[in-house]
Order: sequence, then C-alpha cells, then structure tokens
Amino acid sequence: MRDVVAFGTAWQDERDFLRRLCREYTRGDAAFAVDEQHQGDRFERLSPLQFASRLKRLREIELEQQMFSDLENGFIASRAEFEPHDMDWTQEVAQNASA
Repeated sequence: MRDVVAFGTAWQDERDFLRRLCREYTRGDAAFAVDEQHQGDRFERLSPLQFASRLKRLREIELEQQMFSDLENGFIASRAEFEPHDMDWTQEVAQNASA
C-alpha cells in the first residue's frame, strides 16, 4: 500500500509514480487496485478509467495554479498569455485510458 498526496512537497516524484501506475492499471490486468480516500476513512475503488480521469483533473488544477501564480507575479497580464511551465505528464494517461 502506498499513499500519494497531491501537490505535496514531493509532487514531481509523485506525479511520475502516478503516471507509471496508471499506465499499468489501464492495461486491465493489474494485480492491484487503486482506492481514493475521501474525508475521514471512506474509500472509493477506482476503475482504470476513473483513475485516469482523476489524474487529468489533477493536471487541470496544476495548470490553473501555474496560471494564477504567473498572473499574481506579473509574468503575464491575462489568462490568454499563459503557457504551461512543463510538459503534460498525463498525455500518455489519456491515450492508455481511451485505448
């Protein structure tokens, strides 16, 4: 069992781990399951498609935060000027989930 904290101090490593995990999970024959913890001790078992969707949502939040930071720091003057700071680490995830 491994817990992953989204946007924690080790986020770069965690997102690489999540990408690799999703690649294996979406193949359909994984010998493990992915559970998402909600408030308290409630867990939800995620299908491979749900897991890939959650990762895409994390990427959306990541991009929003990058954009807000750029706006706040004056690097850009509008949302239209925003360009992601890094490559889309979920691109492969989306391809595997739709296959």
